[in-house]
Amino acid sequence: MDLLRLLTALWRQKIIAFLLFATCVGASVGYLQIAPRVYESSASLAAAPTETSGQSGAFNGLVERLLPTLAQLAQGEEVRDAASDRAPDAPPEEVRAEALQGTLLLRVNVSHRDPQAAADWANEIARVLPSFVSSPEIATLEVTERARIRTTPVSPVPSVVLPLAVLLGLALAVTGAVLLEAARPTRDPTARTSRRDPPGRGSRDVRPVREDRGTWRLGSDPEDGADHGREDEGNGGRPRVRGA
Repeated sequence: MDLLRLLTALWRQKIIAFLLFATCVGASVGYLQIAPRVYESSASLAAAPTETSGQSGAFNGLVERLLPTLAQLAQGEEVRDAASDRAPDAPPEEVRAEALQGTLLLRVNVSHRDPQAAADWANEIARVLPSFVSSPEIATLEVTERARIRTTPVSPVPSVVLPLAVLLGLALAVTGAVLLEAARPTRDPTARTSRRDPPGRGSRDVRPVREDRGTWRLGSDPEDGADHGREDEGNGGRPRVRGA
């Protein structure tokens, strides 16, 4: 479909297209109003060698296994239970931890519907996590950055939801207009509307015409009957047989 036909379909179906677009955008605005806000805070920890492991070189081999293992433990129920003694009563929505590639850092991210609770949970998990180090004589884990309260929600994000809603609304409006226009009955331009012409204008009024004094036939015009009468007079009054 070319641009002209597309614009024509949108213009003819503008009410339906507008309703589809407005419904999509309105639904996204309503979602932003009623969706629960989720906030996230993060705390960072760093692995450091002990005096003994630094001299023996055992730390480098251990830390490659230590940080990924601690990241898995930070997301588990055991660490969460240990942190719950001093953390808020409401559990977090999600706990994620990752070992930053190429560094000795471990980052703990906590999501919660309350920004203060998100920061408190991240700090408590970071506090209890060093106690889970299985080889404290080789490596230690220390908190390098405490979690701070972040008042900007990570979900939902209006700057993401609204543009997506506008794009989706435009797509629905165009699709709906094109489908309705395709289903719209079209008139055949080669077909001609039939109508009855009035007598004497393009059609001949069929009415009975008298052939002689006792016989009538169907003719095309009263004038035909007059002509036949003159022919009969020229034939001595006898009716002439047509076609003979």
